[in-house]
Amino acid sequence: MTKEALIVREAALGDHGKMRQDLACIALTRDYFGVDVDEAAIERLQDRDMHATAITALGSECLPTAWDSWWALLHDRLHGNFDGWSPLAAFRALGYARVADLWQDQEAFLRTIQVEKVDPNEDDDLDEFMPDGEGGYYRMHDRGAFEQACAERQAASIAVFKDAGLPSQYVEAEISALFNLEGVSQETFDVYWATRITETQAFARYSPEWPDTSWTGPNDPVGWLTRRHQAALRAHGYEYRFAFWEREQGYDRGSLWIQTDKGPLRLFDSTDAASLRSNFPVRVASIEGKPLFELTRNDVPDWLFDVGRDTWHRKSRLARFWPKLLGKR
Repeated sequence: MTKEALIVREAALGDHGKMRQDLACIALTRDYFGVDVDEAAIERLQDRDMHATAITALGSECLPTAWDSWWALLHDRLHGNFDGWSPLAAFRALGYARVADLWQDQEAFLRTIQVEKVDPNEDDDLDEFMPDGEGGYYRMHDRGAFEQACAERQAASIAVFKDAGLPSQYVEAEISALFNLEGVSQETFDVYWATRITETQAFARYSPEWPDTSWTGPNDPVGWLTRRHQAALRAHGYEYRFAFWEREQGYDRGSLWIQTDKGPLRLFDSTDAASLRSNFPVRVASIEGKPLFELTRNDVPDWLFDVGRDTWHRKSRLARFWPKLLGKR
């Protein structure tokens, strides 16, 4: 029986950085709320950057097309990258056996090239130096022979890659098929996984404590809410419990999915994520995205906007008023 495709953002199919972000989010749903996921698909994606290797194997980066490309491959070999990364596994998994054989031959050839690291300040023959790309230089004693061998292999590789249909024009589609993925919009991705979380039994039981001495709320698994937000939500009749999904938007706080005593809500904060004073306004919607109300500065007691330590400390000592200020019963 084929496992249901793993839902990721469409943008992540061809971008390994975005894919790692999506996998981290999916791991959150599994680790905190026990959401059932395709572990095999995740393991393949995480296996020595297999996803990034597959993208390289299918895309234009896999084909050496100029002298600079060959030197870049040699640079990888000199720095030991051949020992930890190679598109060979991806080529074979994708069914491109001839391309894999070709790449294996190129790696073997590059391992035979001997160079020595030099200090250009101690030698006048600058034409023999090849920049390391990391602050150093190398000398290749028979550079002409190396360039000739590269040219011969390059001509052969172009023919093999062309016959295989590479570089591929359908990288995202082939990545989806290789790893059993379904690419969706970011909004659909967020709604899908947030909904999967709220349907679990663990979600109904999850109840982290808000530390009495903490300005920010429970941040496991996620969260950016402060006591100001808690007070503002209470002014609208909601008691904050915890946050379970988030999506930053540039430098802004972005969206946050929270649980309350009356069920889950989605918050939209377009204020600067780095500021303690720009907490409002915050738009509040149902988990499906239906607008409900807005949290504003007027929903919060004035003293909560004095972030000075002395003020906070003084308020924390008002023991008989503290339960009322925080709405505790």
